[in-house]
Amino acid sequence: LALTSPARYIDLEGGIRAQKTTALCAWIANGCIEYPGMNSFLCRYTDDALTSILKPTWRAYCATSGISVEWDASQECDIISATGSKVFLRGLKSSDDTQRYAKLRGPTIARFGIDQAEELPPDFWPEIQGRLSQPGYPQQAMITPQPVNENHWIAKEFPEDQSNPNHLYIRTNCYDNRVNLGDAYIEELERIYPIGTAKRRTLLEGRRGLAVKGQPVYMGAFDRERHVDNTLEINPQLPLYEAW
Repeated sequence: LALTSPARYIDLEGGIRAQKTTALCAWIANGCIEYPGMNSFLCRYTDDALTSILKPTWRAYCATSGISVEWDASQECDIISATGSKVFLRGLKSSDDTQRYAKLRGPTIARFGIDQAEELPPDFWPEIQGRLSQPGYPQQAMITPQPVNENHWIAKEFPEDQSNPNHLYIRTNCYDNRVNLGDAYIEELERIYPIGTAKRRTLLEGRRGLAVKGQPVYMGAFDRERHVDNTLEINPQLPLYEAW
């Protein structure tokens, strides 16, 4: 769905090892092949993350897919040999706050791909939206964050009820990638993050929630499956004596 959706803004959000980054690279590559001459922008917030994680993943995807690319250092972009499409590869964080959005400016872009977008400060998102302007091409942006809390700008921009027009929220998790990860790896993750821990909800199940740190007070005593009943409703006639 993420690779074929016509939505202008797509949030492919989920837990660890769900292949979100690979899906993002595939989405960028597909556009470059389908639309010759398309300009795309593939980025992380920091240059270090771009160089060590995203760029190698992008290059590996192109290599395994038989897509030949040539690096143009003057434009900081890969040029797709078969179609002439360009993929600008940049980290967005600037060392000079007076030129906060300098890394975004310059090229006219049709498709934006932002990996680990939860790292991105909220003021960058409107800037990115305003850069989707290459005429004659479908204009879209996709982000691939880890699950965020309800107060994060991504949760407000991409509500779970899909109520924001032209914004598509897709939830994924490591279980969706079981065929590549294998049962043993997933069983190990389940051992590290047992039922009832906050990180299991976000990292394994890909659900939004607080990224709680520290040792759980009720570790081993509270079982969400056993002790939480989502079918219960509040009785407004009863007094509330204590909440904690």
